[in-house]
Amino acid sequence: MVSELQCTVQEVPDILHTVRSAVVINQFGEIIKVTKNDVFKVSNGEQTEEWILEVHCIILVGPIRCSFYTFVDGRYFIPAFHNRQVVYHQWTGTPKFMPHLYERDSVQPICNLQRKVIMYPEPENTENPSYFLCIDFNKPELLKPVQVPVYPELGDTVKIKGAGNQEWYGKVLNVNLTQRKVTVQWYQETNRPGIWSALKDEDEVNFRSIISLATAKKTFGGFAINDT
Repeated sequence: MVSELQCTVQEVPDILHTVRSAVVINQFGEIIKVTKNDVFKVSNGEQTEEWILEVHCIILVGPIRCSFYTFVDGRYFIPAFHNRQVVYHQWTGTPKFMPHLYERDSVQPICNLQRKVIMYPEPENTENPSYFLCIDFNKPELLKPVQVPVYPELGDTVKIKGAGNQEWYGKVLNVNLTQRKVTVQWYQETNRPGIWSALKDEDEVNFRSIISLATAKKTFGGFAINDT
């Protein structure tokens, strides 16, 4: 009877232990180390939706029937909403995220960690950011062309996205770095494909409307314009 009682007592889990680090096999089959302040995409395996978790605590539970189990807890990053719509960053085209602490159901089995990501604070206010951007290097959909901001100079030819997603070309006549605007002289395509003529019309254009730089070469009947 005494030996049976001792065996039963030994099977009762010890108190929860916190550990400094642990290892996990990510979604790509790689063995990676998990430490405090690491940020991961998390999935429970039943849904395609993924969450973002910054690890604050690694919990070791056991022994339970001679086995130990590892869990993680921390703060989550959730998309920012405005008028019930997700807010996207104008340059990256990715959602803005806000940190959020849940009082319940925040603990995850460590096996739910999918892949590491980086949360980058608001570039203009890194000390007290109002939002974060998720840099997900291992996301398969990330491998696509990335639009790089264009900083035009006087005399450049630029490609501009206008109303209705129409694309236009213009020659930079003035650059206002303070207001992040340029004054452009517009080009209009002639009846000859690929040949453009310079108009007298001028307009101010925001930097964010500039898609890319282009080259304008003087030719018979106008200018031959090509994207760079």
